[in-house]
Amino acid sequence: MQNYKALSRKNFDRQASIYDSSNNIFISKIPKQGYPFLQNAILHVRPQRLLDIGCGTGEIARLLQRILPNTQIDGIDLSPEMIRQAKNKQLSNAVFQIGDAEKLPYEADTFDMAVCSQSFHHYPNPSRALLEAYRVLKPGGIFLLCDTYVANDTLRWLENHIVLKLTHTGDVHTYGQDELCRLFTEAGFRNVSWNQIRSVISSCAGVK
Repeated sequence: MQNYKALSRKNFDRQASIYDSSNNIFISKIPKQGYPFLQNAILHVRPQRLLDIGCGTGEIARLLQRILPNTQIDGIDLSPEMIRQAKNKQLSNAVFQIGDAEKLPYEADTFDMAVCSQSFHHYPNPSRALLEAYRVLKPGGIFLLCDTYVANDTLRWLENHIVLKLTHTGDVHTYGQDELCRLFTEAGFRNVSWNQIRSVISSCAGVK
C-alpha cells in the first residue's frame, strides 16, 4: 500500500519554491482558480480566527491580510518546505506550522471558520480529517472545503481506480457530490451544501 502522506510531503516539498509563481495545471493553476471564491466566502463570514488546513505557501492568508487585517489566521501543512515559504511571507496576522489534518494541534472549539483548499484529495483518512475540523470549530463555526472535481462519473472512476494509483504524488481520491456531502454529514456537520464553482473545482460547506 502506498504511503500517501510521505508521497504528498515529497511532492509538495519539491514544488514549494515555485508554487506561487507557477501556472502549471499540475502544480498550482487549479488551486489559484479557487482563491476568489474562498476570499469572498471568508469575507462574508468575517471570522475572528480562521484555520487554513493544507495551507501550502500561505497564499490565502496573504490575500486576506489586506481585506481582513484583524482576522487571526492559523495555517497547517504536512510539507515543511511549504511552511517555510509561508513563514517567509512574514504575515503579521498569521501563524504557520507543520502538521497533519488528521491530528490537528489545536484545542476544541477554537476557530470560527476553517477552510481546506485542494488538499482533501490527498488525505488517506478523510473521515478522520473531517472529525478533526469539526472538533476545532466553535459551535456554529463553518467548514468550507474546495477540491478537485471530475463531473463525469466514469472519468472519476477511472481517475480514482487507475490514474491516481499510477501517479505516486500522494493523490488518494477525488469526490463526487453525494460522496462528499455524506462524509460531511457523518462527521456531524449540518446545513451541508455543495456547489460546483469552476469546471474542475467543487466546494462543500457545513456548520458545526
